[in-house]
Amino acid sequence: MLLKAGILLFILKIVQPKATIANNGYEDIVVAISPDVPEDPAIIDNLIELLTKTSAELYTASRKRSYLKSIRILLPQSWTYSAAEPAVAETAEDAEFVVNTVNPAYGHNPYTVQNGECGEAGDFTHLTPWFVVNHDTTAQDALGRTDKILVHEWAKLRWGVFEEYGYPGDEKFPMFYYKSTWGPNGQEDVLKPNFCTSIEVTGTSQDISTGGVCTDDAATGLPNEKCYFLPDKDNQVASSYMALPFLDSVTDFCDDDSEDTIHHAELPTKHNLYCDGKSTWAVISENEDFANGANEATEIPDTTPEFIIVKPQNARYVVVMDVSASMLPKPPTMIDRAISLQDAAKRWLKYEVTDGTEVALVTFSDVEPSGNPFIYDLTKVDDQSREEMVAAIDTMDFRGQTCIGCGLDWALNWNGGLKDTVGGVLILITDGVQKCSTNNGCLSIGDMTDEIVDRQVRVVTIALGPDADPELEQLAIKTGGKSYFIDDSSGPGNINDAFSGSQTYQPGDVLGNTNTVVHQKDITPVIAGEAVLGIYDIDASIGRDVTVQVEVKSRNNNCAQPLSITLVSPDQDPNHSVDVTYQCTAADFGVFRHQFTDLAAEGRWIYKITPQEDLDSISIKVESKSREESTEPIMTKCWIATGSQEIDTNVNVKLAVVAQVTQGTKPVIGANVIAEVERPADADGNPYPPMVLELADNGSGADKIKNDGTYSRYFAKFTGKGRYSVKCQVAGDESTGVNGGFTGDRVYPQVPDPHSPLCCGSNALSPDATVTKTGNFTRQAAGGGFQVMNEVEVGVDKIPPGQVTDLTVVDITIDAITVEFTAPGNDLDSNDTAAEYIIKYSSTSGNLTGGNFDLTDFNTLITKENLIDSSLEPVNGGSIKQIKIKSATFDLDRKYMLAMKAKDEAGNYSPVSNKAQVYIHQDSAVSTTFPPPIGCSDNLSFTSGDTFPESHISCYDSNSKEVPFSSGDTLISSGTSCIFMATGHITEGLVIEMYCSDNTWVVSIMHS
Repeated sequence: MLLKAGILLFILKIVQPKATIANNGYEDIVVAISPDVPEDPAIIDNLIELLTKTSAELYTASRKRSYLKSIRILLPQSWTYSAAEPAVAETAEDAEFVVNTVNPAYGHNPYTVQNGECGEAGDFTHLTPWFVVNHDTTAQDALGRTDKILVHEWAKLRWGVFEEYGYPGDEKFPMFYYKSTWGPNGQEDVLKPNFCTSIEVTGTSQDISTGGVCTDDAATGLPNEKCYFLPDKDNQVASSYMALPFLDSVTDFCDDDSEDTIHHAELPTKHNLYCDGKSTWAVISENEDFANGANEATEIPDTTPEFIIVKPQNARYVVVMDVSASMLPKPPTMIDRAISLQDAAKRWLKYEVTDGTEVALVTFSDVEPSGNPFIYDLTKVDDQSREEMVAAIDTMDFRGQTCIGCGLDWALNWNGGLKDTVGGVLILITDGVQKCSTNNGCLSIGDMTDEIVDRQVRVVTIALGPDADPELEQLAIKTGGKSYFIDDSSGPGNINDAFSGSQTYQPGDVLGNTNTVVHQKDITPVIAGEAVLGIYDIDASIGRDVTVQVEVKSRNNNCAQPLSITLVSPDQDPNHSVDVTYQCTAADFGVFRHQFTDLAAEGRWIYKITPQEDLDSISIKVESKSREESTEPIMTKCWIATGSQEIDTNVNVKLAVVAQVTQGTKPVIGANVIAEVERPADADGNPYPPMVLELADNGSGADKIKNDGTYSRYFAKFTGKGRYSVKCQVAGDESTGVNGGFTGDRVYPQVPDPHSPLCCGSNALSPDATVTKTGNFTRQAAGGGFQVMNEVEVGVDKIPPGQVTDLTVVDITIDAITVEFTAPGNDLDSNDTAAEYIIKYSSTSGNLTGGNFDLTDFNTLITKENLIDSSLEPVNGGSIKQIKIKSATFDLDRKYMLAMKAKDEAGNYSPVSNKAQVYIHQDSAVSTTFPPPIGCSDNLSFTSGDTFPESHISCYDSNSKEVPFSSGDTLISSGTSCIFMATGHITEGLVIEMYCSDNTWVVSIMHS
């Protein structure tokens, strides 16, 4: 497929730097302390100490080109710190650093969330209270110099570089690699630790479980996952901060141009993979902070930051509403955007805005107001003001043309709005382009943007229909706001989501008091007598303050007939279920709400809505808080990210849809995550159905780390000029679990010098991690929108297949080397099939890096003659491709590297993949195959049928400890017993006992 040259995207939630830099100093850095962190003044004091040291270290590391100039520490609203100033525009959502409870996958180790490409800013850096409070004592003893560690994280967060070290047993980024040299006897391969350092790092390797000598992994020929390299503290390496930041001797980044800080492009590190072998300093130098001579080295005598402690106040909103005549229905479509706007605003005011929030309402067209344009002045919301605001919206008069800048000006500068203040949020809703009957006083969005930015006001833009002003998205980007697009054919759910999205600027609360969207669905059109059926799950993490909202759209918001609404409890007890009739009226703007006063029953709920007349649409939304205030609900976020890979010489688009699923700070893994992308019609006005993307947490394609609870996929099916919008749906089942991280509180393994990293290379699920099953659950989240500004030529394909990032050797025998990878798609990581795989091997990684891959002098192509029981035939993108290379292709006791590219039918090539190592030891060739592992498969499936509709299986090991089922097909240890019960009771129904004996399940029926 693809794009005409010069396609231009405006994308919201682009990850972009939030702090600014001027005269070498980073200003307005935000450090947010989570509401889930208990109040502790020591955190504030130690943050100031830690970041002051970090600023001085950053000045040295950046070669005197940058330091931390001003930092705002954002406290939770519940903290009682008396010296805090009122926050203006600071929010936790935009913070560079977040102090929050432990993510057990990482322990207390700081980490930076990076969903973008090389050179692109990260999302945020996570610090634990323990790390902050103990930064110069126990944290430094365990991790090394904490100021240096934060420089390491800042480089990832701000400049988009990655780690330059390996991880124990990691498939893509191993802790060790074989370095090839050539001497009198030819190629010699020496095992080395995987660190990018200026000189060879000294230290010892050790089996972390035994304290003894390391053991090799048979599949890779490298030391296994229990083998760590422990650098000596007296190392004299000068670089790199991205490899060994905790060493006192490290003062620089790896560089392409200096022998003193030489970069090693052949190392199997995350940075080399994602930055195509570039040095970290080369990437940093190209960042806009330093490119083209910006912020050249200068003497800064004092790098101490200015600190301001702030605390959030109740948010101030001005809803800026378009009342031009274009909002009214007109032939032939008779789409009534005016009523959609009014109903969404009324629902938001009545049900969502929290007490104490200040809200004002202003309308605009190009008609000069005879008086104050505010239909309701800025007022704190309470029960009385809610009703008054709802009534005021009913008085809106729609006429004239569209002067968007006028509405913005009135919101900022007239009495009743944000006059003479700084900060606040504008919610701007419009359906038209800028158009006035006269140029006199016709202010545009561009005329007002600078003032809005200077006043630190955020703008949430809501575009109704495809013709809304194209500057809306830019306004949201420049002010740090959000952008939404509402298609005329969609139900009320999308515009309601847009209003709800503005709530993220409210002061945060503990997760236990935060609403999460369990289920949302729009049905349009609705036919009389045809029941609307659906399900939603109330899982173990939620069930308090459950609200079911049904919104009905009919002409004039008056229903002629009632509809029946039935909510069936999982236990089918009528006392726990709901069965009501509801008839919509203009007075309640078509909204029915039922809130459960008690905890909602856990399990799968069924809803049935039966209309007695044709309706425009029905929208159902289910929300809940955690089951107990002290517990954390499973939550999801959804957004759009764009990277910087060049697709062709005129197009710079690499767009990914990303969803994060967590329980507190713990990743939720094995979930089913679907993104729906609503697309504009083609040039002839023909509509396209929503594009459905299955997002993956598999560490390939758009996803960086497997099992970290972040699911992503690239989007490449652009269908035309116009606006696109995204929403995500998440479902959990029996294969879904919470990644509980380490069994214990260790940051690194408890050894005398525990400085080797443990998490997370390519996989956040460590071998000793605990995984807690979630059971069935559902979640939904809106992801915002983006705009394509150019025409799209669908028949031209300029997007290459995606880069393979998980090329892995999974087995070595005397007959074959088994290699696996996640298949790229025809366009990035789409489901389509690429045309060809090109797999090569060489003695060094350098011969397979960048342009060297295409040369033939020092690398060799794998052909079908090299394969056994497999082929190079491409498979669907996202599926696992396995090939078996004849072992005779390679010499024994010699290192080889494998890499690959994919090609599509249009001749577009993917970037070179990660490198996989082949090393066949002499003793690996003794037998034709390795002995099969001992254990029984957990891939068990039972159908209990209609007689016994409920079933459950539990397994216990030889020590009577319950054995969890994994998300994949894995082995259960010999000696494990399992009990299967249909109806869940041992005295009735079907009961089967199974015992794992070596590799075989021994089955006996206990009761039937």
